[in-house]
Amino acid sequence: MSGHYVNNAWGREFTLDSNSRVLQLCEHFRAIELIDDANVAMDECVKCTRAIHGPSCHLALFVRGLGRGHFKITRWQTIDGKDRIYEGQPWSTGQELAVRLGGFFGEMVQRGQPMIVHGLNIRDDAVFGDELASYRSLMAVPFFVDGKPFTWTVLLDPDPDAFGEADIEDLLLRGNLIATAINRTELSRELSRAHAYIQMEVDNIADILQSLHPLSLDDIPGLGVAVRYETFDRAGGDYNDVLPLVRDEDGKAKADSPWCILIADAAGHGPAAAVVVAMFHSLLHHAIEPVMSPSAMLEELNRRLFQRRIGHSIVTVFLAIYDPVSRRLSYANAGHVPPLLRKKGGDVQRLDDVGGIPLGVLDFVDSQDGAVDLEAGDAVLLYTDGISEANAPDGVQLGLGRLSEIFAQAGDSHGDILQKVVQSVREHEQTTRPTDDQTIMALVVDPDGSGKS
Repeated sequence: MSGHYVNNAWGREFTLDSNSRVLQLCEHFRAIELIDDANVAMDECVKCTRAIHGPSCHLALFVRGLGRGHFKITRWQTIDGKDRIYEGQPWSTGQELAVRLGGFFGEMVQRGQPMIVHGLNIRDDAVFGDELASYRSLMAVPFFVDGKPFTWTVLLDPDPDAFGEADIEDLLLRGNLIATAINRTELSRELSRAHAYIQMEVDNIADILQSLHPLSLDDIPGLGVAVRYETFDRAGGDYNDVLPLVRDEDGKAKADSPWCILIADAAGHGPAAAVVVAMFHSLLHHAIEPVMSPSAMLEELNRRLFQRRIGHSIVTVFLAIYDPVSRRLSYANAGHVPPLLRKKGGDVQRLDDVGGIPLGVLDFVDSQDGAVDLEAGDAVLLYTDGISEANAPDGVQLGLGRLSEIFAQAGDSHGDILQKVVQSVREHEQTTRPTDDQTIMALVVDPDGSGKS
């Protein structure tokens, strides 16, 4: 080690010379740590090897996944620094490269041990022929990934005694540290690719889920409907729907058809909850009959969902049937947060007089049917617990009491109500990120019977 001592306040410091191997290694590892491309990292390794050990012939032999004594030449750099073979990533299989067997290097990789050879004499080699005959010493070490050799680095020099034990220790330690760094880089890239793929699939699920929500909310005679749906993640577990129970021959809603109005919340978040929602949508659109009551619809939906038992397929549901002729809203509840009813005079009450357990828990729901006769100007607010349980920065939830006050103070139209609730929830959360999906449905019986705001 080259350097000199310098006296200072705490003792005699040994200061390394700028060309010392230690400082070269330090700079080498600093450079490797900043590199996120494995090819560049290997180039840096070769560069540092030449700086520390001097010019030498450099071979990289790939062995991972090959038979005993088999190898591929992925790097061949001559003593003057020219590349005769440069195969991009040295950990790749190099599909276009020939698999070699036999000769000096076939025996070397089969033995699997680091080695130094002085007075080297490689002539008529089965792979290299006399290409390496001018080199008289050799140093070779394996690099490991997952406990197994994946490539070898070989240095050759014309000097018969060019390499010593300190050299092979240095190359073995440094090389395997670099191999670990390269493997980490590749794993990070694979993880990034996998994450991108998963995110793409989640986005596809979210797009499919979005397409399941009703295309139009203006079809119910005399009832204005506004919906706001936001997911905690890209794909969520909240669901809402409006659909006619009686259709004509063309599949369109009859003028006097009752309408099913529903809001639901599948347990959990993300793709798993979204899949349950998609399944629930299919059940809803194929399981209900016009003559069924809300509670009977819930029982039928539960029966079909419970039979499948896909993971934790638990869904809370508030299901109502609105009759545009009588303006009667009949409803049943399967474990969902109770909607709020605001009479035209401003009084707010909870529709919590009936209720059962969520769908998918047992083979029954056990909800009764409730009903309320609506008048022009009456409003109903349906929501998921992501609204009532929205958190402020100090952890305080919005709560049903505060939500009722917001509802009471909102404007008359369904659009005004939706805007007021959304704005109030955001003001309550401030900078806090929502921890659950959030859905709001505002229903208003319009005085003119148009259903428009």
